[in-house]
Amino acid sequence: MSYFHLYFEFYIKIKSNFCRFVISLFFLISLSNTSLGQNIIYGTNNYVEYHKGTLPIVISVPHGGTLNPNSIPDRTCNSPVLVTDANTIALAQNISTSLYSLTGCIPHIIYCNLKRSKLDCNRNLSDGACGNPEAIIAWNEFHDFLDTAQNFVQTEYNGNILYIDLHGHGNPIQRIELGYLLYSDELEFSDSILNSTKYIEFSSIQNLVYNNQNNYNHTQLLKGDFALGTLLANKGYPSVPASKFLILVLVQIILAEDTTQQIIQVIIILVQLMVCKWNVITQAFAIMKLIE
Repeated sequence: MSYFHLYFEFYIKIKSNFCRFVISLFFLISLSNTSLGQNIIYGTNNYVEYHKGTLPIVISVPHGGTLNPNSIPDRTCNSPVLVTDANTIALAQNISTSLYSLTGCIPHIIYCNLKRSKLDCNRNLSDGACGNPEAIIAWNEFHDFLDTAQNFVQTEYNGNILYIDLHGHGNPIQRIELGYLLYSDELEFSDSILNSTKYIEFSSIQNLVYNNQNNYNHTQLLKGDFALGTLLANKGYPSVPASKFLILVLVQIILAEDTTQQIIQVIIILVQLMVCKWNVITQAFAIMKLIE
């Protein structure tokens, strides 16, 4: 089974005051309707676009664009990353279609249609546009659209927003990687450390920690039985972080084609498993026996 290489930079903002309701009408082009009844606002030269939604969900897609205008030179400032996150625009469109089928409503989506070699909307203005006037306009429009969507949702849903920054990744292990503004080694910290104020304040879901109906703590929201990664994994989509996520990675490695790489990674994961509960190790070996 093949799983889409996906990276979510996922966070919830509640009653935040960071949004700027700023958008320049000078840069906007006419509205049009899609088959989902969605309004689309295009920026200058269609370099960015905003699909207005009706759900308290905002999705940004900064690295999926393919437009390659000669008028914008390739970025060279400050050692830029230029790789396109393939299929992320199509994925966002599929997410929107699926949500519409389930709910009759659609998320807000902001796309950058320029190739990442021309513009990176996930960097600061200086690094993302490298001083090019056209790229600067597109960068500002992208962030104005994002602020507009977030401001609208906050007003309509009493400050509750689910924001997903949608990316791809090049990890040979096919899985969904959920980003919470925490490094991979930090996710391995003990529950007491992850539940400390220091790491809650680092986390992109800090507002959810303080405002969730079941009073789940930070660790439970990151990799507990009802964490997003666990819920996705339970539906057949290996994800990290998640409850017992090392087992999922182990299974994928065992099924990989590169035997040498299998052995190396399995050893690493088994070492990592030694810091976990013994019942997790028992499950790992049980899975290995089933695959033999």
